[in-house]
Amino acid sequence: MRAWTLPKFLTFPEDERENITFSNTALIRLNPDTAHIELKVGEGGYSTDANIYAITQPTQPAAVLQWIGFQADIILPKDVNGIAVGSIGYRLHDGTNQWYWNGSAWVQGTSVWNTEAEVAAHISAFNATTTHKLRIVINLVTTDQEQTPSVSRVRLAYRANIESQFDDVLYRTLAPALKEQLRPAVDFLGVGSGSVTINFGAVADQSRSRFDITDVDAVWDITDDPGLTNDLLGSYAPSTRTITLTSSVASSHRLQIRALYRPEVVVIGTAVDFIEVEQVPAVHLIGPETMSRTVGAKIEVVDKAAGTALVWPGPRVDDLRFDVFLHAPTGKDLQRLVSAMDQFIRANGILRTYGTDEAVQLTAVAAVARGVTQPNLEGVFSTLIPLNVMGLLEFDRRALTSDGDGVYPILEVRLTGGVDLTVVLGD
Repeated sequence: MRAWTLPKFLTFPEDERENITFSNTALIRLNPDTAHIELKVGEGGYSTDANIYAITQPTQPAAVLQWIGFQADIILPKDVNGIAVGSIGYRLHDGTNQWYWNGSAWVQGTSVWNTEAEVAAHISAFNATTTHKLRIVINLVTTDQEQTPSVSRVRLAYRANIESQFDDVLYRTLAPALKEQLRPAVDFLGVGSGSVTINFGAVADQSRSRFDITDVDAVWDITDDPGLTNDLLGSYAPSTRTITLTSSVASSHRLQIRALYRPEVVVIGTAVDFIEVEQVPAVHLIGPETMSRTVGAKIEVVDKAAGTALVWPGPRVDDLRFDVFLHAPTGKDLQRLVSAMDQFIRANGILRTYGTDEAVQLTAVAAVARGVTQPNLEGVFSTLIPLNVMGLLEFDRRALTSDGDGVYPILEVRLTGGVDLTVVLGD
């Protein structure tokens, strides 16, 4: 199995606040101006309590095989002699429980705080594949009530089972999300049965088009209720395709049944001159056209204690444009499919990739579908919505491992006398 080595950064912008857990919001906070996690100043200054912590937002790359790197970007307060008057401890969190390194293994518990060096040296032994989820528990301690330690970013590295970032965003994220979430409505006409049950399977099978029905949304007696004001749906049993009504409907009355269905979603990876639609309704993704740019800065995850790093060249950022063709048996069904697609795009404006849990932006170039008024010669109504997937990071498969070759993360540079230079290295 081929595996990628990838970086993962946890930063703390304001829009992540709701995903970060604080042990006591009166004592620790996310600073909205600096995007740092830090102690919160009170009337007497910063608290000197020893067990104040924050738990970062989760990351859950489904393709993770092993966590292999850990680095925290921190600021430690110091006294006038340059001696640290604070400390930062860490535990790992699997989405449910906290874990610490006891010297020989990761054990569940909250009695010990690990150093950054301990986490970096042993994170590869942490179970990555049970929940695929990781949060970092950060403990901030100060002995000087006028100063606070802070953390601006956590850097992780991991081995991932993916073919490529493009494969991840298209085949493991976008296409499955469309299949799972896209639920247009379709109406069927039936008649009452004289009881509270309706054999919806028989009604649906009379349709000339194939609809993969997932649920029934509403039922109206349009003989007595042409304005569709009184929904009679009690329940729907998919296994037997049976509708149960809240009251019986005479067999002489007509029913309008609104159902939800799953359209066929097909990915066509290369450009084609024409599409032969095998069945409707359907969603066809064609493309993409790609615009790329390279981010120049290299990416590093440094083991400060060992003086080593994992280094990636600046990643490529891809913007992808797909042509999404929607096909339906009637103009009304097509309009509803367009509306469902519009709602999908609105709900997934920020789409997180399944395998790597990275954010990409989803936008429609044209929110209003074109060419929906006339069917083709086969009686199929179709339209096109250009769809953009923006901001996909593509990392080089080859991560360069630096081993004792001058990897020294500088946390602070202090100038004295205008000429003497002291460099304080990460510890």
